[in-house]
Amino acid sequence: MDVDYKDLMLKKRTIVQATDELNSLLTNVRVSDGDILMQSDEYIQLGCDLKDLPSFIRILASAVDIENCFVMFTAEVSITYMTAEGADALIHWAASLPEGKHLSKNCSTVLTKP
Repeated sequence: MDVDYKDLMLKKRTIVQATDELNSLLTNVRVSDGDILMQSDEYIQLGCDLKDLPSFIRILASAVDIENCFVMFTAEVSITYMTAEGADALIHWAASLPEGKHLSKNCSTVLTKP
């Protein structure tokens, strides 16, 4: 799962759709102009602002069963541009998930089903 601002995710979606090496890896691709911009059996793109934690959780829950997913946070610059309070809230929420005890130091969200 790839999560970022909607305008950036729309650009990423265009790249995925136009790149045969990426697009050919995906099955049952569905695109939308909503919060779930692209969804396939292997990959999901969400467009949202991680600073708006309630919206992020709502959008995420509409894409996957949060309680039955393994959450892996990968290093990226997303929380660098958030307020300390916003970044702390995101990390605290992630740590509260069943598999949330395995957080890396930096935080951008990637989710995979178990």
